Amino acid sequence: MIETECGLFKFGNKKVADKLITQLESYHALETSSIASRTCRRQACEDTTAIYVCNHNYDIQPTRCNLSYRTDIAPWARKLFDACAGWPLADGSISGERTEKWGFTVVIGHGNCSADIDTGPEMVPIGSV
Repeated sequence: MIETECGLFKFGNKKVADKLITQLESYHALETSSIASRTCRRQACEDTTAIYVCNHNYDIQPTRCNLSYRTDIAPWARKLFDACAGWPLADGSISGERTEKWGFTVVIGHGNCSADIDTGPEMVPIGSV
């Protein structure tokens, strides 16, 4: 079941997130990202805004361990962006998670671009939103 939740993670900049998705949409369809089971991997990052994909499977699924930036990740991120861009508490910022098929989720929010690529997204502290 595909679900979208906004505001779960530290917020990133909405304009930068839109730019990052546009970059992912411009990649060649054969350019892929491999995401190990039970991990998240940053797919795009600028300043303090990032897009992540998390693999919630216990084993790498041979048919879907490599996700295409253009045909998998970018459309997932665009759907999440469209769903959370108007979230009332965002005010020029964006944060959210969208559960996708095959046991993957896409996350848009705050990112430390100098951190290890396998550093996952940061959750919003309980009670702060």
